[in-house]
Amino acid sequence: MAESSGDGLPDILGTLTGLGKRPAPETLMYRSRGGGGFEPVRVQQGVPTHEAKVADLTSNDLPDTIGQTEWPDRHSDG
Repeated sequence: MAESSGDGLPDILGTLTGLGKRPAPETLMYRSRGGGGFEPVRVQQGVPTHEAKVADLTSNDLPDTIGQTEWPDRHSDG
């Protein structure tokens, strides 16, 4: 969970890898709409990612995402 949209509500980062069975793996940020509702926003597609994390890695007060991929020659960050 992280606040990623500037509205002060907690958002949720999720990955859909399919463990090699999903034709279009993707990482999504589920942005809170308040009242328990969330809207999916695609962070990246095409790189199966797991163990994704959210943190301010660049010290710009904005959330960054990073995850471990299932492929050694590809990376996933946003």
